[in-house]
Amino acid sequence: LIAPARVLWYVKGTGRAPGYLSAVSALREVTIGLPRSLHQRFARLGVWDRQEVMRAAGKNTKVMALRFTDTELLAQPLDLRELRKVYAAQGASFRAPQSPCHIPEHMFCLLYRRASTYGT
Repeated sequence: LIAPARVLWYVKGTGRAPGYLSAVSALREVTIGLPRSLHQRFARLGVWDRQEVMRAAGKNTKVMALRFTDTELLAQPLDLRELRKVYAAQGASFRAPQSPCHIPEHMFCLLYRRASTYGT
């Protein structure tokens, strides 16, 4: 990941509830470092306590911290069915992301216009 960028937040579905695209943020900073030192540096900004950071790091000696701002909750979140429809219209297929992934600019614009009150 490289900042500056935009982050589309996809919420994973559970059971019969499909996942959905819920928000967009501005990615301001990406920092890689030791779990303890990054937690100490960013604790005032984040939601994870030190144990959660250490548990997520596992055996990895380095972790990644993302600093984002200007989060906008989407006025009309796009569910999995709708996301697949938008992608199919562009000749592509949507797969629910398991980790950060790149989305082409034109696809970001299509999704944002469809889900945000500011996109029109």
